[in-house]
Amino acid sequence: MASSGKKTGEEEKLRLRSLKIRMIGSSHFQNDVQ
Repeated sequence: MASSGKKTGEEEKLRLRSLKIRMIGSSHFQNDVQ
């Protein structure tokens, strides 16, 4: 999977954002369970 540095930066940003959203969602889920 060869891609330009610019595209890699964009993908990294999206990955970090989705990861952050997932962490927030998991924390909310735990709060709902308790």
